Amino acid sequence: MEYAVRPKHHQSDKKIQDKWLQELPKKIGIISQQVILKNKKIAVYFEDETRYGQISLTRKIWETTGVRSTFQFSHGFLNKWIYGAVNSLNGEHFELILPRLDSENMQIFLDEFSKTLPSEIHAIIILDGSRAHKNNILKIPENISTIILPPYSPELNPIERLWQWIKRNHLSFKIFKNAEDIIDAGVHAVKKITKEIVRSIL
Repeated sequence: MEYAVRPKHHQSDKKIQDKWLQELPKKIGIISQQVILKNKKIAVYFEDETRYGQISLTRKIWETTGVRSTFQFSHGFLNKWIYGAVNSLNGEHFELILPRLDSENMQIFLDEFSKTLPSEIHAIIILDGSRAHKNNILKIPENISTIILPPYSPELNPIERLWQWIKRNHLSFKIFKNAEDIIDAGVHAVKKITKEIVRSIL
């Protein structure tokens, strides 16, 4: 399946990635020890964002031999971001459509995600080290901890494959006239995500 391919950055460093993977259980263990004292259970989520909008997305399609299909293409400037967090073990997921990728919108996402967590759960969110994630502005909710991925490591973040699925199946070959159209399409797309789809892709 096309969306099962793991993206890989040309600047990724396997040695750094391997070291991070070796240290990850220890990092999770340290957080677990702290939250167990509060009678909480740990749930690990992977977080990321993807942009979509008036620059048309395409994908491969089946066509009759000798037939060459055409499609309308737009190259506008309006776009939105889908913020998401997924649990690859049980398929739990949470998404928000937000206007920009920055700390202000990341704070909105964290606060809203925090509200969805059951009272007995403490979420560990694994996310990349973008400026929107890694600064002194964010106030991490009490029921969330974060672990930063090594640089240039999209292949270590399984939610990247969910973005491939959502764009391939629900956001390709679309023409958006305005911001409202973009938001509506994003909402429609994320509503198609189920626990079963998350588990099968991740």
